[in-house]
Formats: sequence, structure tokens, C-alpha cells
Amino acid sequence: MTDTVPAQRPRRYSDDVLGGPTDTERARLVAMASVCDPTTIRILDERGVSAGWRCLEVGAGGGSIAAWLADRVTAPPPRPPRPTRPTRPGPAMWSPPTSTPATSTVSPART
Repeated sequence: MTDTVPAQRPRRYSDDVLGGPTDTERARLVAMASVCDPTTIRILDERGVSAGWRCLEVGAGGGSIAAWLADRVTAPPPRPPRPTRPTRPGPAMWSPPTSTPATSTVSPART
């Protein structure tokens, strides 16, 4: 590993304060992600982060959690179950009664 800043851009204030884009800094961020990401993801899962949420990642480090959040909140929501169509009574659903209803008899009036 080399600990140099790429020559294609001038040094910035953050290079000295935050470590800059060196191989050593990248390795440190990868190590931090491997230690911290599982706990962070568990906590975000427990909070219910899902499609449609708006999230702001502050101090993103190497960006692994920002990428995880982006995948999670832009995933299409699960499809609701398809409603079942009401069906008309057919042979399997309806059959005539098996017994005839009881009839009442009226006695003739006595005079």
C-alpha cells in the first residue's frame, strides 16, 4: 500500500484533517465498516427502514451504509396479495336442500 494522494487533484484542507483519499485511509474505512456495519444495519432494520423512506447519511465514511440505505429505500414495495374474485354459486358451492321443510297442518274449526 502507498500512502500518497493522487497527483490528478490538488491537496485540500480535508486531506490533512480527515486523512484524505489515501490507501491507508481507505483501508481504515473498510475496517470500520466491517466492524460497525452489522450493528448499524440491525438497528436500521429494527427501526423499519424500508421503501419510500427519506434518509440522510451524515459522516458516511466509505459509503457502505449510504449504499445499503439507497438500496433499501428505493426497493419496490412488496405487492399486496391479489384479491379473489367473488364467484357465482355453482354445483360445487350450492346444492338443493336434502330434506323438505316441515309443514304445519291447520285443524278445521269446530262448530
